[in-house]
Amino acid sequence: MKKVIALLCSTMILCACTSKKESEITLFNDITFKLIEGERSVNINAKAKENFHFYTSEHTSIQMPLFKNIESEYYTIYIGIPINTSIKQLAALKSSHIDNPLSFNTDEASYLYISHYNRNKYISEYCKKIDNNTIYVLTVSHTPETSDTLFNMEALSKRFNQE
Repeated sequence: MKKVIALLCSTMILCACTSKKESEITLFNDITFKLIEGERSVNINAKAKENFHFYTSEHTSIQMPLFKNIESEYYTIYIGIPINTSIKQLAALKSSHIDNPLSFNTDEASYLYISHYNRNKYISEYCKKIDNNTIYVLTVSHTPETSDTLFNMEALSKRFNQE
């Protein structure tokens, strides 16, 4: 009986000391997107689609359905999948439709990152090619601090995992 109690106590202590695994959502092909504290994946509704298309309206010639919707109290993250579109094409569209980008980085083959201010919102757009799949992330926040810390190019890049 003492062995069972000792084993039970050891298990409880081990579980209490183990750090919480980061939350993530699976996109496809074993590619995941990390969620941070306060974020949750929500069902895509008509309002989310409307907001996503409002911010991506310059992509009228590109098919990019909304794939995932992540919300926090202070910002929203939209993940879209550009169909039959290269990062070079997206970069060309973005460079011609954004008047004053805060940041614009691309190699036109594997990634595109843009941050800008539009209608009292701070917007970051990150497009990345992973295993011949292109993933587009659009973030909308209310403060420059949130945009600069959580949605800079390095931070968004680190959110993707491949297993």
